[in-house]
Amino acid sequence: MRARFGRAALCALLVVPIGCAQLERRRTEEVRRVADEVGQRTALVFPPKWAELGAHEPSPQAQALLADGLDDDEAIRVALLENRSIRAAFERLGVAAYDRVRAGLIANPLFSATVLLQDPFPDVELGVSQPLVDLFRRSLRMDLADVELDVARAAVLEHLVRVSSHVREATLACRAQLERARLAQETALAAREAEGLTIALHKAGNVTDLELSTRRRARALADLDSLEAQALVVERREDLLALLGLSNDPGFELTTRLELDQLPAAPAADLESRVLENSLGLAQLEARLRGAQARAGLPRSFNVLGNNSAVGIGAGKDDVVGSWGVGPILSVPIPIFDTGASMQSAARAEALAWLAERDGLVRDLASTTRRLAARQASLSERAALARSELLSLTRRVVIETLQQYNSMQIGAFDVLHERELELKHSRMALDLWEDAWRARIDLDQLRLGARPETHRPSRSMGG
Repeated sequence: MRARFGRAALCALLVVPIGCAQLERRRTEEVRRVADEVGQRTALVFPPKWAELGAHEPSPQAQALLADGLDDDEAIRVALLENRSIRAAFERLGVAAYDRVRAGLIANPLFSATVLLQDPFPDVELGVSQPLVDLFRRSLRMDLADVELDVARAAVLEHLVRVSSHVREATLACRAQLERARLAQETALAAREAEGLTIALHKAGNVTDLELSTRRRARALADLDSLEAQALVVERREDLLALLGLSNDPGFELTTRLELDQLPAAPAADLESRVLENSLGLAQLEARLRGAQARAGLPRSFNVLGNNSAVGIGAGKDDVVGSWGVGPILSVPIPIFDTGASMQSAARAEALAWLAERDGLVRDLASTTRRLAARQASLSERAALARSELLSLTRRVVIETLQQYNSMQIGAFDVLHERELELKHSRMALDLWEDAWRARIDLDQLRLGARPETHRPSRSMGG
């Protein structure tokens, strides 16, 4: 007996490490698959060497990137290292990988023992049984676990694409807001110059009290706008820090230059087909549809039998003779109340629901692609027009106004007014430029597989 027990214990000790190795191997395979697809979609290395959870300081790799400033690509690499939501999504992929391994395991056998206390000897019955349908459902369980794994893999990729796009947008917003704050300071300076001139003229009796109060009000509004622009610089930087996953501001600079004359290129002609091919939301729905179709295709008897059926071996001791008897055990439910039809119908209805949702998403993606492409084209056209004509004409008007002022044909207020208009038009052109690039980032995010928000406000369109 001891020898048999020792062999059983040895087998158990060997099985546990093998099972653990299988779990880790499956997780490693899934990480590799995600890494390959991330590289194909975004040209990024995933997963990075993450810092220990709970650490307040950035990892050494992130510190090296932050040391000499960040461009857009480096900012995304820092987010991969430090953004905890990416780490959480990656760990959820590990959960799905472990569940896939568990789905391939056969259910543990059931041991049962019954002791009936009766005179003169107790009646003892022992049994070992195995769930019957579980043996046949193993393949289905593995298929359904594959579905959940596909969904988890697509969800990780979708989250990575979204974070990458949000980081690019945040760096764009930081650079644009710095330029907006500079223009606001120049506007405030022009307003103060106009106020000083008005004060001097008021002392000489050449302007009324109303004109002086009006000019002072304009200067106060310009100062308020300048203060707000400076506050928004801090907020836009905090938005970027949150996306990067940094707990404090290490004082890095954004090294990507603000090229206001550079506008995004026109979308590719085959953009709509590429969006449908790369859509990660569509991939998740198609995986769900496969799972529902697999459940709907099960015979009704599988739904009836469920996990309540089992087959095994039983042993009992005769209380009179005192000998043991051995025989098979079979337990199956009697389909009187639940015939399995409702479960099968529900599975079919679920499959139809996923099918309808998938078709709806296909149409929505096509519409979103056209909407974003049209938005980018319109914003790029207006931004180019603002740069090539509006600003150049405004600048010419300022120069010609100065020439007339020097020849004493007009007053100083006319020069200041045209300078204020020049700064106002510069802010308008900046808003159009930023919105054009935001539209391009949205379009790139859609092309990489993650559907962006399509009804968000734009600065240049009253948002």
